[in-house]
Amino acid sequence: MVKILERLVIAVTSLSLSSAFLLPQTGKLLSHSTPKNGFPRKNVIVELTSNDLKNGLSIEVDGTPMRVIEFLHVKPGKGAAFVRSKLKNLLTGSSMEKTFRAGESVDEAQVMKTEMQFSYDDGDSYQFMNLETYETEGVPKTVFEANNQGNFLLEGMVVQGVEVFVACRLKIVKIFLVN
Repeated sequence: MVKILERLVIAVTSLSLSSAFLLPQTGKLLSHSTPKNGFPRKNVIVELTSNDLKNGLSIEVDGTPMRVIEFLHVKPGKGAAFVRSKLKNLLTGSSMEKTFRAGESVDEAQVMKTEMQFSYDDGDSYQFMNLETYETEGVPKTVFEANNQGNFLLEGMVVQGVEVFVACRLKIVKIFLVN
């Protein structure tokens, strides 16, 4: 007997690296290494909750990528526990405070740290060139204003740890049933 396989063919209409909005991710990859016995280990996906918040973690709040600046687990004598956090918007550089219920599901932002070269200042943003693909990405000046980091950039300077947000918009074009 022949098994009938159904497959969805999804056409990707646009895939780009930009500082735009992100697709939510439901968990993080814990391990993909090979153990000592030589057999590959299964990838384990664990969902993030507000209890997993740590300083420096990139999360997505209302479709906007944010970095956790500080957090505090609060356990009042009466009522449910909660997590009070201070977040920095990675697109604009502004800060905000947000309170999460204990155990509330949190989406991790897909942020790719890469080594880039500072190209030029175009007035509203700083332009960086990816050294592998030679594509340029604009980073708003407001991201650098908090610590006056923009004053130290020189043309041609190689900068490590530039965060590029992975934005991907998918559109289902056709669905085929394959026998």
